[in-house]
Amino acid sequence: MGGGQLMTSLSRYLRKQAPAESLGHLQFQLDAFRDRYNQHRPHRALAGQTPLVAFNARLKARPDPPLAPLTTGSARTSSTTTAASPCATCAGCAISASAPNTATARSAS
Repeated sequence: MGGGQLMTSLSRYLRKQAPAESLGHLQFQLDAFRDRYNQHRPHRALAGQTPLVAFNARLKARPDPPLAPLTTGSARTSSTTTAASPCATCAGCAISASAPNTATARSAS
């Protein structure tokens, strides 16, 4: 169903209603139409289901589950975080955490 059919249905619905006395009243009428159109009206293309039932039956994309937290108390320490190296947490640093640490890379060669 295209947008034309929706507008035709909405126009027919509004013509059957009393003229809206205010924007609030018009919004109430539009909300009532949307509720009926999506939640109560059986749809031929959906085998008689309402659009809401058909929507809720579909699989939804969900975010991946969170990764397991890193273990704490590890004997491993970061050799790149020294007082002289830039870090991503300092307010004045312009280097992001994903940028390679060139100071450490130069000193290692």
